Amino acid sequence: MMWAIFPIIAATFYNFSSYIENELVDNSLPKKKAGAFAFLHIPGLILSLILLLAVFGRPVFMVDPANAIGLMIAGAINVIGHIYYYRALQAGDNIDITIFGQTSPLITLGLGVLFLGEAITANQAIGFMLILFAVAVIIFASSKKHTPDFKTAGVTLISTFFSVASDIIYVYFLPKSSVLDVTLFGQSFFFFQMGSLIFSVLLLVIFLSWREAAVKNFVHSRKAVRNLALAAVENICFYIGDMAYKFGLIIVPVVALLNVVDKGVSLFVSLLLTIVLSKIFPRVIKAGKFSKEMAVRYSIAGALVIIGILVMN
Repeated sequence: MMWAIFPIIAATFYNFSSYIENELVDNSLPKKKAGAFAFLHIPGLILSLILLLAVFGRPVFMVDPANAIGLMIAGAINVIGHIYYYRALQAGDNIDITIFGQTSPLITLGLGVLFLGEAITANQAIGFMLILFAVAVIIFASSKKHTPDFKTAGVTLISTFFSVASDIIYVYFLPKSSVLDVTLFGQSFFFFQMGSLIFSVLLLVIFLSWREAAVKNFVHSRKAVRNLALAAVENICFYIGDMAYKFGLIIVPVVALLNVVDKGVSLFVSLLLTIVLSKIFPRVIKAGKFSKEMAVRYSIAGALVIIGILVMN
């Protein structure tokens, strides 16, 4: 059951990253130029490759060429998912993104069965459904009067599909090993990051408007120091989350189980961050009123998530 630790860590750092992404995408980029945010991940990708090489040395290259190419493709597809996520952040309401992003575990389950030949046990299925039900308790209770923005929903679904596809391809092309050690993680994550870096650079070469928007708003802007500092923190949070999630993908019995735990925990982390950050930055982040009814619903949902994780063991 050790694998459950990794989506919890990932959800925590991903949420920190998302708050910063939301701030930068909303306030530092012009409309329809959200893809320019990929520019800010290039330094982090380069640094992560250097660190992986420094820690693991030459063994990171001891991978079959077919596996290496597959892992790089997974990285490239993940970048596409992120770009659509940035567009969703810029286009619409966080409620829509949260609601439609919860389709991720179901998509993961379907693709995992279809392409990885994964089978889910009865206990795992029960735990999976308990966590999904916990997510539904929170989301639909907090958005009864909300009319979905279907354009934002569509972009979110596209982002979700590419992100899930990236995970499935990553697992499919993991180097074959009888021992799930940290070297396997180093090898797989190195080529995943390499694919992300190459594709990010390629996109910025192809899309001149993205490159110009990135340079104008993050390098030559009056807020350049602030924006770049925030981007540096976002990179650190994002890649810590990514490392935890990718390591979880290596050891989890079924990919969808990792995904559903990540999504379930993410809602609680998001709430906690919203409350804490609204106290620190009240002019920027509004926590809203947290009623007794919502407290009860979050408590019930939290219990369901914990029970679901234990049942899946």
